[in-house]
Amino acid sequence: MAIQLRAPSKHTIPNAKPPTTTLAPPTSEWLSGQWQVTHSTLPMWKNKSDVRITYTPLLSTTSSSSGPPNLDDLVQYKKSPGPDAKDSSVHGVSRIAHVEGLTEGWAYNWRGKGLLAIASSKWEVLGYGEEVGSWNKWAVTYFSKTPFTPAGIDVYSRGKGVDEPTSEGIKAAFAGMEDEGLRKLAGEIFEIEIPA
Repeated sequence: MAIQLRAPSKHTIPNAKPPTTTLAPPTSEWLSGQWQVTHSTLPMWKNKSDVRITYTPLLSTTSSSSGPPNLDDLVQYKKSPGPDAKDSSVHGVSRIAHVEGLTEGWAYNWRGKGLLAIASSKWEVLGYGEEVGSWNKWAVTYFSKTPFTPAGIDVYSRGKGVDEPTSEGIKAAFAGMEDEGLRKLAGEIFEIEIPA
């Protein structure tokens, strides 16, 4: 089965065409928990290893009375490879973004906590699923450009990576997108080191 990714919306790409996806967004329950970032285009991950993101629903701060909850967003990573490297972290909150024509649960506004409260970004889930014949889940996210980072793509896995059919399916889905800039960006995806 071919992997389906939707194009980013005007939430992260201001001149994007209106969303046309018929896919349902992932539920907060599906997103909850720890993800391993296995691939990325973001330069900040090039010399890091063991990049993990943990999403926890903030049930007291839903976007609307019936909508999905906002997410506590904890990123952990190692500044250098090796088993003795210590974790560094970035903590924030991802709030549901209301995007015209897009079902709630696809797009988020992130803001840092503590000293990082001045930092913010916008991100979206472009696709998600489970590998065929496996328990492993995957997701693809897109981050808008900020004053500190370029626009970027991350690939998440519940395990230690995605299998070859999933990886090739994600590449093929990006190759079939209309936006030339997005296709070019997807061609820059690199693997992030994951400890054995």
